Amino acid sequence: MIEITNGRIYFYHTMKPELKVLDFICLSAYICPVCKKVLSAYFVGSIIPESFKEYMEQDKMKYAYEMGNTQGAQWIKMRDNSHRETCSWEVVGALSKGINNAVKSFIEIHNIKIKDHQALISAIEQEKMPGFKLVKDEIGTDMPMVIFKENELLDTKGMPFEKKWELLRDLTNTIDSVLKSIGMHN
Repeated sequence: MIEITNGRIYFYHTMKPELKVLDFICLSAYICPVCKKVLSAYFVGSIIPESFKEYMEQDKMKYAYEMGNTQGAQWIKMRDNSHRETCSWEVVGALSKGINNAVKSFIEIHNIKIKDHQALISAIEQEKMPGFKLVKDEIGTDMPMVIFKENELLDTKGMPFEKKWELLRDLTNTIDSVLKSIGMHN
């Protein structure tokens, strides 16, 4: 298990009390608001990959993270595909922190020709845009990240597959129509 509490990051295993609880000063951490798993964290301390795997209580999580060192600190980051498998929300522009950067990455990745970038940014900032969620830094030192889930963008329950596919295939029109429906277009 990985837990962020009071500016510290803890690694522990509830079923293996013989494993020493590790705790370090946490510099930055993002926790998914949906599944509550740590998406990424920077901390002062060191844990080797083999030891790190021992703290994962679910087998599928043992290889879900990548890790490294930078400027005297260590980082862990959940692989995007691991998060989508366990939660189905994807981190927008994995390296893009801040709403502006995340939206720019999202537009480039999905080849969206949106009419009003600022309207989308404002809707996400105000947490009005369905399908997008802000993930704030738990420590408060870094810009927020954004996560996205296509099926949350529109209410597609009971909609025929063909219509649903059409809406999700053309995200430009879909996003523009959602922005208009929530009153965010100029």
